[in-house]
Amino acid sequence: FSLEPGGLRRMIRDVLSIDKALGSKEKVPLPIESDAMFKMRKSIVLAHSLKQGHILSREDVEFKCPGNGITVNKLSNILGRTVCKDLPKEHVLSENDFK
Repeated sequence: FSLEPGGLRRMIRDVLSIDKALGSKEKVPLPIESDAMFKMRKSIVLAHSLKQGHILSREDVEFKCPGNGITVNKLSNILGRTVCKDLPKEHVLSENDFK
């Protein structure tokens, strides 16, 4: 099996392009995906109304779309925190809701 000079150049070009074709190991969203991510990502919302001074527990929260509040992966960061004001049922939680 042998190649002529033109075929060898194409083979070398193709071999060198493999890294680019495989892409990066880092997983990052494409700009075109941002609208869909916002609509599909879930936020932490209240399952029922809470009074000022209430300590947040897992039973107090639900997860709903869209993801414009504290996201589900941050749940452990807010459980056990104290609510700083009265909040209604289905309120989308934000950092401003806690002491």
